[in-house]
Amino acid sequence: MVVWSVAAASHGDVWAVGSEGDGPGQARNTFALCYNGTSWQPGPSPSTSGGEADLFRVARIPGTHQFSGRSVRTRTQRPNLIESYG
Repeated sequence: MVVWSVAAASHGDVWAVGSEGDGPGQARNTFALCYNGTSWQPGPSPSTSGGEADLFRVARIPGTHQFSGRSVRTRTQRPNLIESYG
């Protein structure tokens, strides 16, 4: 598991994003974790099937959505996306 970015709106509203997988060249999935002031819980996180997916950045805007930049890697393409979770 690799944490690429952490963002906080308050002590009880912290998000961490990154990627986890079995090793180099193998499938890798994204993850998002939310800290509520007491414990970390899994959050929504899209991944691709059989590819290499990473969530590299997260920004927390109080009172609105969390925004995260995502890079989905395949052997031939590396598109970048911005996604919103709310």
